[in-house]
Amino acid sequence: MAGLGRSYTHYYHKKYKSHGYLWQGRFKMQPIQKENYLLACGRYIERIKK
Repeated sequence: MAGLGRSYTHYYHKKYKSHGYLWQGRFKMQPIQKENYLLACGRYIERIKK
């Protein structure tokens, strides 16, 4: 995840001619334990891909 974050940050700064942090803090991952939350996450991902 760290390498992905660095790559995207470099791309973003180059494209928008900016500098500084895009995110603060560590990447956090938690397992999805409820089916309705899993479905909501899937809908969110599909919505932002468009």
